[in-house]
Amino acid sequence: LNIPNNMESAIRVAASGVSKKCDVILASLTDEQTGKPISRVCINLIGFCSNGDVVARVNQSSKRWGGTVTFFSASLRTALRYEPPLVDLTWFDESGRETQRQECILAAFLANGQYGGGGMWVAPKARMDSGRMQMILVPKLSTVRLLRYLPKLYAGTAGSAQDISEMEIVRILARSTHHDRVRVDIDGE
Repeated sequence: LNIPNNMESAIRVAASGVSKKCDVILASLTDEQTGKPISRVCINLIGFCSNGDVVARVNQSSKRWGGTVTFFSASLRTALRYEPPLVDLTWFDESGRETQRQECILAAFLANGQYGGGGMWVAPKARMDSGRMQMILVPKLSTVRLLRYLPKLYAGTAGSAQDISEMEIVRILARSTHHDRVRVDIDGE
């Protein structure tokens, strides 16, 4: 959204009255506490699998070292302990072509915006007015590969990593194959 970090400048941008159209992401999921279907809308990104666990860990942590250090530390600690669930994925691209995949997913990002928690630049190709989302899938990785790829999620270069998939989609259905709990993080709700 190009809102400056400086508070005075951000207020000036907000007060200027300039409006921009942007896409939204609609998520239909099951509430963790009630087991009932719910819907959420966001403008930035949705993460699932370890992403939800990372945010839960961040929310229970001290933020004294700032957002980037807190998120990086939570990401690393979660990823090293997380057991990726087997997930059935079905997604559609802009032409309506359907793709299906079953995979153990460490982390998945559905991005309308480029940045996530702690300044993580997960989707540099994402545009908030394109009608499409960037999907980034991080499969189950060895510890060595995980340590090599985690900084790429902050640098905007995850899509160049051999094991990480990145594509533009317009719709996705993701389900845990064994009914494992899969937490979801919705950023920009």
